[in-house]
Parts: sequence; C-alpha cells; structure tokens
Amino acid sequence: MSAIQQSLQTAKAIKSKLPLLNKLRSEIFNTVYNPTNARTGSKYLKKALKGERLRDYYGSRTLFSAQDIADQYTKQLDGTGFRVVNGEVTDRLQRAEHYRRVGKAAPPKKNRKSC
Repeated sequence: MSAIQQSLQTAKAIKSKLPLLNKLRSEIFNTVYNPTNARTGSKYLKKALKGERLRDYYGSRTLFSAQDIADQYTKQLDGTGFRVVNGEVTDRLQRAEHYRRVGKAAPPKKNRKSC
C-alpha cells in the first residue's frame, strides 16, 4: 500500500466521523445541530427583542396632556381674570376658520337621515 492510498483511507475515515464531531460540538457549546444546512431562523431568534428599548426611548404615553392641565386650572382661575389657552386647539380653530372663509372647508353635515 502506497503513501497516497494510506492518506486517502485516513481522509475517508476522518470525513465519515465529521458529522458525529459536529453533533458532539453542538451539544457541548449549546448550539443548533443542523446537518442539512436548512434555514431555521435561529440567528434572528437569538437576538434580543427591541420592544423594551424602543419604549424607553420614546417614553411613556400615559403622561398628561395640555387639555388635562387646562381642565385642572380652569376651575381654580375662574373669576380671577386669567384663562388657560391651549395653543394647539386655538391654532386648529383658526385654521378651520381660514379654510371656511376661503371656501375650502369640508361641506356641512346633513341634519336628516337619507332613506
């Protein structure tokens, strides 16, 4: 037996034991054993979820609004000559009035039901 034939036999022996080695390696290092190289999505399932970080970045939506503050202080300021103005509502009403004057507002709603 020549040296080439001997090295081929050892290469065949090594190649036949590679799947066993891969399976053992996956058990030791706690990885997925995938001998067929099928797509499993494990790369994406291992990633940490982003929901918590996004919520912390954008903040909580349970805070109070400008209307809540206005409602609270309107009762206290009643009769003092001061009033609470909500800028967003004022801007919206002014814009709607402007569109009405120009003729680009929404048509009025019907008062009666159609049959």
